[in-house]
Amino acid sequence: MTDFPVDERSLFQRVAALRTAVASHLDARFQLLALEAAEARGLLAKQALLLGSAVLALIFGYFLVLSGGIALIAHLLQCPWWQVALAAGIAHIGLGILLFLLARRFLARRLFADSRTELQKDRLWLTHKR
Repeated sequence: MTDFPVDERSLFQRVAALRTAVASHLDARFQLLALEAAEARGLLAKQALLLGSAVLALIFGYFLVLSGGIALIAHLLQCPWWQVALAAGIAHIGLGILLFLLARRFLARRLFADSRTELQKDRLWLTHKR
């Protein structure tokens, strides 16, 4: 028979030591989580600020190019700028409606059609198997 070393501490002392070790480990993990969350929050805030600035710059640039294009077309066609702006507005509304209809058609399609078909076949097979 093999003799194992006997721990002289009581069960209560061992449980208390285990509890202290687990608490220390969890405390270290939570401190690390707090540091990583703060770093991630700062990084996401910077990314959101940059993305917002980029979108704002693109929108502002779009309107400048659009107004310049309207002025150029009005100058080349020798017609009032408001007629060109009206035509551009109508074209943009038409394009928006077209894109909306296309998006609605894509959203109407069922996602994962093949998977749904296979699951339906499996369901039918299971019900007939009983």
